[in-house]
Amino acid sequence: MRYLLLFILFIPFSGLKAQTKTISGTVSDLNSEKLVGINIYLSSNKTIGSVSDINGDFTLNINAEYPFRIEISGIGYETTSILIKSSDDLAQNIKLEETILFGEEVVVSASLFEQNILTAPVSIEKLDILDIEQSSAANFYDELYKIKGVDMIVQSLSMRFPNTRGFNGNTNYRINQLVDGVNNSAPGLSFSPGNIFGLVQLDVESVELVVGASSALYGPGGMNGTLLMTSKNPFDYEGLSISLQGGVMHFDNDYDKDPSFMNDFSFRYGKKVSDKVAFKITGGYLKADDWQASDYRNKLNLTNPNSGRWTDSGYDGVNVYGDEVTINLEDIEDQIAEGFADNLGHIEGTQEYDDAIELIRNAVPNKDLTRTGFKEVDLVDYNAENVKIGGSFHYNINDNLRSVFQFNYAKGSSVYSAQNRFSLNNFSIMNYKAELQSETVLLRFSGANENSGDTYDAGTLAIQMNEAWKSSELWYQDFFTGFLNGKLAFALSDDESVKLGRMFADNVDEFGNILDSSKPHMPQSGSTQLNSLKESIISKNIPDGGARVFDKSSMYNFDFNYNFKNLISSFNLLFGANVKYTVINSEGSIFFDKPGDPLGIYELGAFLQYTDEWLSKRVFPNISLRLDKNQYFSTRITPRFSMVYDLDNQSSKFYDYQHKLL
Repeated sequence: MRYLLLFILFIPFSGLKAQTKTISGTVSDLNSEKLVGINIYLSSNKTIGSVSDINGDFTLNINAEYPFRIEISGIGYETTSILIKSSDDLAQNIKLEETILFGEEVVVSASLFEQNILTAPVSIEKLDILDIEQSSAANFYDELYKIKGVDMIVQSLSMRFPNTRGFNGNTNYRINQLVDGVNNSAPGLSFSPGNIFGLVQLDVESVELVVGASSALYGPGGMNGTLLMTSKNPFDYEGLSISLQGGVMHFDNDYDKDPSFMNDFSFRYGKKVSDKVAFKITGGYLKADDWQASDYRNKLNLTNPNSGRWTDSGYDGVNVYGDEVTINLEDIEDQIAEGFADNLGHIEGTQEYDDAIELIRNAVPNKDLTRTGFKEVDLVDYNAENVKIGGSFHYNINDNLRSVFQFNYAKGSSVYSAQNRFSLNNFSIMNYKAELQSETVLLRFSGANENSGDTYDAGTLAIQMNEAWKSSELWYQDFFTGFLNGKLAFALSDDESVKLGRMFADNVDEFGNILDSSKPHMPQSGSTQLNSLKESIISKNIPDGGARVFDKSSMYNFDFNYNFKNLISSFNLLFGANVKYTVINSEGSIFFDKPGDPLGIYELGAFLQYTDEWLSKRVFPNISLRLDKNQYFSTRITPRFSMVYDLDNQSSKFYDYQHKLL
């Protein structure tokens, strides 16, 4: 997949009623050495900022009423905060003091409360808001490529799966993906389909990746890691922001596709109504002509570029479907031989009959044979599209109790690979949550409703199309008619006879007639016959003989966390529990549920975590124990023990153990 990014437009509109203030000056260290690359930003909205140039100079334009505060930070220097009270403070010559900032970043993913990244009990990689906004990548999800230990499985423009610790596959079931604490997986698919249903880039505050096993805190599915995405709080990030990205795709391709435009638009509006009330609205739209799969090598002979449909009777193309089912010619030679002898009028048990049988047996080679398949480009819809709309309402009940009501809806079309290639058309998910949180208690209800839309299985589609235009039984009979004519009547070689057999089977109809000698009877690429046949099959569900994937599954989750900080002061103790209920409604397309009778699956989980600081805050132990119970599986207990030893405030040693017990 190749595309050229043409332009990126990012327009923040914060504090539209305030007059623009321009703050300028120079940043240097205590020795008056000018500092380059220092971040200067508005404390209340970190998206509004500037960076010092090679001479240490900076200019920062802010729409805000006096007084407001700016912060100055840079790697290796103490973060400084300056209060701007009036126009007299707009000229600033800033001095920064050197410091050791290694491991000073704050994370919450390791232990579910804020702590120094250096003392976190697991390996964590973090992208903060500045990393995301200063990224040169097309979207923040692509920034995960740069994280240490991350492999990215790329299936299409919008379908990407991050993974850690190996075990890669077409689908990664071993990594959790949470958005604002809510599982972002599709209920019927049981995995998170990239960022199709995630956050718009303008609303991302941070991304934390827990590398390695994390199921002790986040439940089953976190064997390889957990990805936590946090959105911006409208109390902290106000104003209107708009982003427009454009590009051109399909440069330097080998599948004869003209270049086409890619458009990616997103917006975010946040408003703090009062100290108690705030809300935000977000949205995004992506449209592009996706990369087209065009690998036509033989799966069984990938290193030989000359192994194709007309040179190998058992050809099974990488991006060709309908040619997966293989038979060996010798396995059915007796059946063919008996039919041949019967057609000649020979009687079983006679010498003539036996001679005819032997003639066919000697003529049939030991070769595999597959039906002629269809190229992926003729089956799959490559029009990539993604629509996102969301919002949240935040209400601070008092200084210690906050509530959040959040809603997100996303709809998209993409291409996905599993056992077969799937065309996700108009696939949608609606997520919602209601959350109540204080310093010690978290109560959260969340839900997700999935609709597969017009999604279909391209592999099943190809098989059904082949059976529709001619059954496999008739196709193999016609193949042997052509093959035996070439072998016996024209004394052709095995390879040439196989070619003749395939041509004959693809050209004649189910009655053995050649309707048009100028073209095969098999539906051809771009033809009305192929498109009509395709539409008739993808309009029916898989159990009904079609290729359409029906899935309207739902998932509901209730979480409860309690921090004992007000009851226990000598160490930290955290308890959590969750109840998850999944309703599988695929009408037999994916699971073995029946129409009108969906499957219900409940899961229960609970954990207890102990953390402390020993030896004058040099040793940081973390012990946790998790229990999980699935309706159809026995109880699982997952213990985890880790310890961080701070060597000299600049480096540390980390020990970790996690294991799943029965």
